[in-house]
This record gives sequence, structure tokens and C-alpha cells, in this order.
Amino acid sequence: MNRFESINLIEVFEIDEIELFGLKNEKPKIKITEHWNNRRFVNIGIDGKSFTILADELKRAVDNAQNAHAC
Repeated sequence: MNRFESINLIEVFEIDEIELFGLKNEKPKIKITEHWNNRRFVNIGIDGKSFTILADELKRAVDNAQNAHAC
């Protein structure tokens, strides 16, 4: 099976509910990458630590968080 590297950087807009100002390249980023062996997982990098989670659970959590504001 062929494997390729996928790196996604997501800009942080607030820390502890405090809005961050400044240039885009100066703001912290959350790094999301593929798992080395299992496509069901993704790795999330925050503050130099790597967390391995189920990708489907992350998708559902984001959907649920966005639905909290549905009218």
C-alpha cells in the first residue's frame, strides 16, 4: 500500500477565550497529520505534544459543536 504524508495547519484565533491579534504567520497553529499505520486515526499536534484520535470522532465532535448554534 502506498502512503503519503498529509500535514494540515489550522490557525488559532483565541486562547482561553482571548482573541489573538497580529499577523497570520505569528499566530499559533494546530497541526493535524495522518497516522503512520491506520487511516482510522489522525494525529493532532498542540504545544509540542501529539495526540492520536479517531478521525470519525473528531468529525462528529466538530459537527456537534457547530450544531449548538443552529436556529
